[in-house]
Formats: sequence, C-alpha cells, structure tokens
Amino acid sequence: MPSYDMLYPREIVDMKSYLGDYMAGTLREAEQITYNELAEVDGLIDIEAKENQIRAKFGESVSKDLGIKIISSEIKKLLKRLPKVQRKEDGDGHDEK
Repeated sequence: MPSYDMLYPREIVDMKSYLGDYMAGTLREAEQITYNELAEVDGLIDIEAKENQIRAKFGESVSKDLGIKIISSEIKKLLKRLPKVQRKEDGDGHDEK
C-alpha cells in the first residue's frame, strides 16, 4: 500500500512542511545553546535525565511562541468542524480511517 503521505493534497504537504520549518526556526537558538552546553560536558551524564530536561526546555519555548499559539488555535477550530474518525490499527503500520 502507498504511504498516506504520498496521497495528501498539496496544501496539506505544504502545511506539514511549513510546521517543520517553523518549529526549526522557533527552536534554532535553544538548540544552539543546548549544543554548546553539551559540548562542554566533562565526564558522564545521565542521558535520559538530560533528554527530559532538553524536552521540557524546548516544550516551554514552543508553548510560549505566538505563532504556535495561533496555529494550535486554528487547528482546534478546524478539528471541531471535521467529521470524527475512529482509528483502528490494521497491522501494516497504517491507521484505518
């Protein structure tokens, strides 16, 4: 079966691409700061704890971003207007809709 991503209309592909680019731009500075901090680490660290710390830090940056707030608000409105779908895993990695 073809990947569902191959079947999306151009507008949806463009929006997914935009969201990825927007997130990259939103987190660019935080990523650079984090990279520099990690480059200066001497010795061993608890990787899982550090990943959780980074995830929380990035999540905070994203949740405060005005553009993300606008996008999230509009998506919520759209989802309320769309028909409800029931997801059922069909065993091949695709969700049936």
